[in-house]
Amino acid sequence: ASQGIQAQMTEPASLPGDTVALEAYQVLVLMDVPAMKLSLEQQAALEAFVYAQGHGLIFTGGPSAYSLGGYDNTVLEQMLPVTLQPPERAERAPASLLLIIDRSGSMAGAKLDLTKEAAMRAVEILQPSDRLGVLIFDDLWEWRVPLTTLGDGGQLRAVLDTIGALTSRGGTDLLTPLQVGVGAMAALTEGNKHVVVLSDGISSSGTPEEFRQIAETALAANVTISTIAIGDNADTQLMADIAEWGQGRFHVATTPESIPRLVLAESRAVNSEAVQQGSVQPNIVQPHPLVNQFSPADFPPLEAYVAVSNRPATTADVVLASPLDDPLLAAWQYGLGRVVAWTSDVGGAWTPAWAAWPELGRFWAQAVRYALPDPKQGAVLAEAHTVGDQVTVAVLGTAADGRAITLAGAELVLAAPNGTLFTVVLPQTAPGEYQTTFTAPGPGAYRGLVTLRKGSERWETPLGLAVGYTPEYDPRWLAAGGTATLEQVAALTGGQPVSGLRVATAAAAEAGAEEERSQAGLWLVLAALLLWPVEIAIRRRWMPWK
Repeated sequence: ASQGIQAQMTEPASLPGDTVALEAYQVLVLMDVPAMKLSLEQQAALEAFVYAQGHGLIFTGGPSAYSLGGYDNTVLEQMLPVTLQPPERAERAPASLLLIIDRSGSMAGAKLDLTKEAAMRAVEILQPSDRLGVLIFDDLWEWRVPLTTLGDGGQLRAVLDTIGALTSRGGTDLLTPLQVGVGAMAALTEGNKHVVVLSDGISSSGTPEEFRQIAETALAANVTISTIAIGDNADTQLMADIAEWGQGRFHVATTPESIPRLVLAESRAVNSEAVQQGSVQPNIVQPHPLVNQFSPADFPPLEAYVAVSNRPATTADVVLASPLDDPLLAAWQYGLGRVVAWTSDVGGAWTPAWAAWPELGRFWAQAVRYALPDPKQGAVLAEAHTVGDQVTVAVLGTAADGRAITLAGAELVLAAPNGTLFTVVLPQTAPGEYQTTFTAPGPGAYRGLVTLRKGSERWETPLGLAVGYTPEYDPRWLAAGGTATLEQVAALTGGQPVSGLRVATAAAAEAGAEEERSQAGLWLVLAALLLWPVEIAIRRRWMPWK
């Protein structure tokens, strides 16, 4: 607000699922939003909002974003100017994953079956040097797999068989197994340590304050806790609070089929060291509007960020990076709109120094203004490509509701360099796409106007293009057969072909040397004429000074 930007805060569930409703906004910011909180319709509307309508989207990180938020294989992943694959490190300390699984009577049937399948999938993507523990509970608790190094071969197979043999029984007491599991994880001294609780959260014992104390004890030992609330009747408030206190991620598995995907995302986060921790000073990779009038020394340090990888430099811009060259701030053009990705959080545990930074408002205002749609951007986008005198024009038409403009009459009116006008018809080649190729009358700059007409509606956009000289002025033309033409020209005019740039250069040098020799000869003749009378006088002993 201090930067003159009006913003509205909303929950992910309230985000409109159609592009017509989203049209009221110019830029959307997803602040640490997991993918599972957005329906497929909402994600599709977001893509159309940016790609087809030319609006802006900003992603910010945190414990529930990017790979930690299950963006893999979603529309959100496609829109990011970074890839979710964490950068490869030379080596990493063994990770430790503890699964605390509810096997009470309320988990009977498909819930427990899919929970077991999810646990086995999670185990399979860990490395042999990683540690795994499986603690099961109902009204009692039991170490089904004590915390141990996975290894490979028979040892891994035994762990999988142990998980697959789980059966449901009894009531639910979450407090004690959580306390026991955190205590065992706290005793470990190295690596990434993470606990995942799979339960409906309906515990017969424990107050919110007691659960909070356990989570704080875990954090003090660098142990994070994520929770997956299973079922429609789950105590989502308690499970969400535990994840928040434990600085982990909270998921809701409303259908049993979603359990494996959620557990797999947690296991990948542990295996890949998705969160890079430690004091990090951002570096400016390249000048960019996002960091206009900022220097590297202006930015406060970060305490953590989600480790992702760069896209090719030809497609996306990395603006800020960590000392490990991990992208911190990146942007790219996505269709007609722009997408910005910030891999740390906003005003959270990962950016405590940024909260007191006087330039924080200006930094984010520049990010929002960079993502704003182009005020000149209309419903029609036109591009022209020229190769010699051949011009290809492609037009993309998108209506205000995000749908393609189909079955419209499309034409291009061009003004040639000599001022004459001519019209080119653009046939439709795909829904909303119109394209044709034509021969330009001559070289020079052309000004044009693309028009789409459908019924009483009309859309226009200007188009400029330049046509170069004929191909023989391009050295690449020789490789395409131009040498034969040059030989014919030489034969018709009584000259001779010179092959290759080096030979031509040598011939030119020889011609220059010949010219220099010719000029030197003239000077020598003149000198001889002047010295000849002197030579005669000396020979005849004519010495007037004596």
